[in-house]
Amino acid sequence: MVEEEPEANALPKVSQPVRPVTKVSVIIPAYNEAGSVEGCIRGVLAQRPAGLPIEAIVVESNSKDDTRRIVTELAKDLPIRIILEETPRGKGSAVRKGLAAATGEVVIIQDADLEYSPNDYDKLVRPIVDGEALFVLGSRVLGAEHWAIRKFEGHPGRELLFNAGGQVVNGFFNLLYGTHLTDQATMFKVFHVDAAKSIEWVSDSWDLDVEIIAKLVRQGVFPLEVPVQYRARTGDEGKKMRLRDVLTVVNAMVRFRV
Repeated sequence: MVEEEPEANALPKVSQPVRPVTKVSVIIPAYNEAGSVEGCIRGVLAQRPAGLPIEAIVVESNSKDDTRRIVTELAKDLPIRIILEETPRGKGSAVRKGLAAATGEVVIIQDADLEYSPNDYDKLVRPIVDGEALFVLGSRVLGAEHWAIRKFEGHPGRELLFNAGGQVVNGFFNLLYGTHLTDQATMFKVFHVDAAKSIEWVSDSWDLDVEIIAKLVRQGVFPLEVPVQYRARTGDEGKKMRLRDVLTVVNAMVRFRV
């Protein structure tokens, strides 16, 4: 039997997890989301994906608005765990703290702005519970009626720029990693922790989104995509991603590949 030469710089491969899924950990990074964080937390706690209990971990990054007050008040009455950062160090840093604290076998990352709906958790978790996948992506493209998934009423130029740019960046990722994904940039990256137990996460900003998918793919853990709902926010509504963040993401794609 002839063995194929391993890919240069490839990470160690992982096998199917042996631990059954008994709990789902949802990590909620929250910064300046006073208008939506309570609805997000309550929406998360209302879910029972594949019939499993939810562990909600809120990482609050010392917001300039009332987000911290709201979160700490909710923690008095609701079953949530909170991690309070004294200094905002970026979404990636907040998520890494949540990952370190999670005790569930499956993890979901949920932005507090509710662009993505917790109502999609069942379809994201069930393939992992059923042994069909170790890693699931919630594709906004598969869940949309049109390729332009970002809707900015009254701003057609911005809408075209964001949607066309998203397609280009997605294609660049597929080219680098040999994948055929429709939405590598989705926030909904859901995975069994056994698939990532040998990985050390290092990113502090938006590049963690790239790091998660890049390192899992390089370990041979290819994601299953399922359609999800999506409601895009504009900058006026609090959308935090800017052009410099897109450059950070593209740089991370190259950095984690080579």
